[in-house]
Amino acid sequence: MKKSVYLLLTGVVMTPLVAAAADAGPQENYWWSGEVQNTGFQQALKQFDLTPQQLTSDPQTALARSRDRNDPLYWIKRTLEIYPADNGREFKIPVTEVHANGRARTHAHGRTGHFITPIFVQAGDKIKVSAGNYNDNQIDCSVSTGVKFNDENHIFDVIKLVKNSNVEYQAKQQGTLMLACFDKTRDIQHYETMVPITVGSGGKTHPIFIFGRSSQQEWETQISQTPNPLGQVLLFSGRSRLYAPAAKAKASAHDDIISLMREHLLMTIESDKVNGFDSTQSALNLPTQGLINASYEGCCSAAGGQGLVRIGFSNKLRPTAWGEWHEYGHQYQFGGVTWSGLTEVSVNIYSVAIQHLLTGKVNAKACFQNKSDKDGVVPRDPDAVVNFLKSGEPYQFDQGGSGTEFARMVMFCQLLSSYDNLYPQLGKAWRAAYHYGDNAAQFNTAQKTKDWFVINASRFSGHDLRSFFDKWGLGYSAAAAAEIVNLRLPAPDELISEPEPQPEPQPEPQPEPQPEPQPEPQPEPQPEPQPEPQPEPQPQPGYPAFSDNTVYHAGDIVKSRNGKLYQCKPWPYTGWCTVKTAAQMLHYEPGMGLNWKEAWTLYQ
Repeated sequence: MKKSVYLLLTGVVMTPLVAAAADAGPQENYWWSGEVQNTGFQQALKQFDLTPQQLTSDPQTALARSRDRNDPLYWIKRTLEIYPADNGREFKIPVTEVHANGRARTHAHGRTGHFITPIFVQAGDKIKVSAGNYNDNQIDCSVSTGVKFNDENHIFDVIKLVKNSNVEYQAKQQGTLMLACFDKTRDIQHYETMVPITVGSGGKTHPIFIFGRSSQQEWETQISQTPNPLGQVLLFSGRSRLYAPAAKAKASAHDDIISLMREHLLMTIESDKVNGFDSTQSALNLPTQGLINASYEGCCSAAGGQGLVRIGFSNKLRPTAWGEWHEYGHQYQFGGVTWSGLTEVSVNIYSVAIQHLLTGKVNAKACFQNKSDKDGVVPRDPDAVVNFLKSGEPYQFDQGGSGTEFARMVMFCQLLSSYDNLYPQLGKAWRAAYHYGDNAAQFNTAQKTKDWFVINASRFSGHDLRSFFDKWGLGYSAAAAAEIVNLRLPAPDELISEPEPQPEPQPEPQPEPQPEPQPEPQPEPQPEPQPEPQPEPQPQPGYPAFSDNTVYHAGDIVKSRNGKLYQCKPWPYTGWCTVKTAAQMLHYEPGMGLNWKEAWTLYQ
């Protein structure tokens, strides 16, 4: 993938940093000052057309960029803080979110907060692990062993650390020593906190590839050739920890691993941008500090727990392509674009966005009607919505069905192509409306979610999109249509130059007449609610009691031990409805578990 395409499309070109720093005066001690001679750091910066000297020539711009969570410099800086030079044993571990809290905040798949170290342990090894100071009322830190990174559940023998103290960790099986710190507050009050953790002697060091520290030569001559005893070669891109089987790593020894790590980092940043995760201080809109767990062993899937993506599409660590973009995209899908089985449809919003970022083109099949794989990639159409209304073919979107994934994706791509800021605004609005799951009941049917989507797509595009959705065959309610009408937006083919300020004064006169007629109809509906409770007791005897080891699906209704009825939530939470272990029962038993609201809603 060409770096120039990325720079052109994002505008991330440090134009003020063109002067060489050779003639600069005395240098201050910036975060990069100690890395200037590090070849791995130089090679990582080169991926973004930067040098250490450019950073020093305009330090204020460089420092501002390294505080921007949508900028690669932010994540490179974080990586250098996490991992000491020369495979040392003094780490600074970022505080990430408790799994359930992260999913509730983002309404997307979870991430892993367990960071790899270059330390490999055998069963029986004893190692002292000391943690520095942190708020242990709200943060839990731990040490564990990572074993099978191709599995969703791959973290074993977790031992809690004690702040300002030593803990002796005894390994029960061989694997990679892992470190983690979790913020137990739901609004991530300890965002960007890093906890110093030191690992004492013991175990054996197996080098891992760290983007920003490790060099291409180290990859070719050492890291790719030195798997750990489990046959694993581990890598870290800044936001993903990656596992490659020994054979695939060795086969990729002379491939450009620096460029590949750049692509893995950019995939996460671009997906954050699509969802509206930015550098604002609103907790709902902060990018996760957790990690993608990418495995080159299995293929081709994504799982909601621990950020797992299986991307073993080749016998090598190939440059990223549609498969990798697609599986990464699954980790970013949120409820506002995934009603009624759209999992394999709307995921490609992210695939297309990443593809356009890295190549400047888009998949013709995913963005234009009646295209196939043979049509390859094409430029994006900024007038896609208008052109579809003029000459596109009507479609029955709601009929769905297997094999229609790309045909229906075209609708989402047309919106992506026509309205640059639409999806970021939708992401922010959805998180505000969902609000950590407090308002999940407002979206407990596909129709409610669909109505929300068409209303807010119109609102944030600045156009009345009813004609667009009608032609696509996307069914929305009369109430949703009325709400769009009340927005008084122009049609998609009308310019928004003068009409924009018109909606602002409209709410002023509306409150005055509204209260007057309200008292009259109020007494009339009073007798109507009386029969409503009657249907509720009737179905209860017909619903089965909740049982462990029973597979539940979205919409299933069960009776809990507390006598109330609960309904299994739609994807991405459906998997939590089925419990098979005591730990899962503790968390997800409907109405009784510690985190039951993650999987169930109270049925009324």
